[in-house]
Amino acid sequence: WRFGYGSNLGLKTLREKKNLSVARFHVGTIKGYELYFMPGLNEYVEPAWAAIRPSSHAELHGSAFFIPNAEAAGLDKQEAGYNVLDVTFTTYDGEVVENVGLYVPKKPYVEGSSTEAI
Repeated sequence: WRFGYGSNLGLKTLREKKNLSVARFHVGTIKGYELYFMPGLNEYVEPAWAAIRPSSHAELHGSAFFIPNAEAAGLDKQEAGYNVLDVTFTTYDGEVVENVGLYVPKKPYVEGSSTEAI
């Protein structure tokens, strides 16, 4: 299982753009994380990029998707700037999925350097 947010959220994107063989797909939340935006590095980079950070009062909305182990390993390699943490995901229908891989940036965020979390 892996968790998608931002550009890796939708089933169509996962199947068509990421070329993943998604066997199961749910939408829901992970407690204890929030989405935030960092400004671009220079004028040639989009104005901001999305990332996540720990936040005890927040819920992160997104999708959990089940893919073959080989594809998960390939996605992990592609997302090399992130650590993969096993978290608990809860669907909007209340189903709980354990051990969903959440991509957390390896470089920690700098307090006060991002725009307000959403």
